[in-house]
Amino acid sequence: MFDQINTKAPENFRRFGMREDNAITERLPRFAGSVEVTKERFTFVRSGSYPESIFAHHSAIAPAVLDQLEVGSDVNFRVRFNRAGPVAIDMQLGRQID
Repeated sequence: MFDQINTKAPENFRRFGMREDNAITERLPRFAGSVEVTKERFTFVRSGSYPESIFAHHSAIAPAVLDQLEVGSDVNFRVRFNRAGPVAIDMQLGRQID
């Protein structure tokens, strides 16, 4: 579904993740996963809740958490969406979900 949205939506439609929750994202639980890739400005997380890697921009991760992230780290996070799919925000270390 996100592939079709990304292909068919106007170029300016949700290029970036939402800045605030909406009626759907505020009801979603925290998800658990592990860091798959980490680069200079972004990270990808794998989670059993979604079949593909989930993007996380470093601006949406607290600096104290970001300093400790490495490939294989267990994390939990909230999601919002952009045109290509879920985007991890509010990432915390550990699989424990509140």
